[in-house]
Amino acid sequence: MCKLRRAATFNIDESLVRPSFDEPNIANKAQLAAVLNDLAASAGLMRQKRWSLSLPEASARTLVLTLESQSQSASELQDVLKWKIERGFSASMEELSVSRDRLQKDAQGRDRYLVIAVRKAILAEYEAVLDSLSWRAGLILPRHLGEIELLDLHSFGR
Repeated sequence: MCKLRRAATFNIDESLVRPSFDEPNIANKAQLAAVLNDLAASAGLMRQKRWSLSLPEASARTLVLTLESQSQSASELQDVLKWKIERGFSASMEELSVSRDRLQKDAQGRDRYLVIAVRKAILAEYEAVLDSLSWRAGLILPRHLGEIELLDLHSFGR
């Protein structure tokens, strides 16, 4: 069974982190780093260097994309997905960090994909705060997916 061994909470000013998909999220990186450092110290985790990070929900977006027809080739599939992703998130692929997973076909037998995107510039903000603490994020997920993973670990006793 998975057990929580150390925990700490810390209230931060709402103006310090303003989650958004389209706008900068962190008002003061040095101040956020100081808060995280204090939080790690109060939880007894100062030696921890590798972290998993849950981004605020508003920082990432999730879509379920349905393909109307079967692609004839792998490159055609990639082109269709790219087009749908760029339209769905209103951003170019160059601006986005994207994760996608194939889902079960829908009731009509059409292919579906779960797509999660974060703007690279937003992701870089959070990574810069971690870098300033000499911390490395091994896993970065939107908050709702991080919570699902945590619940999954508890459910199956991993």
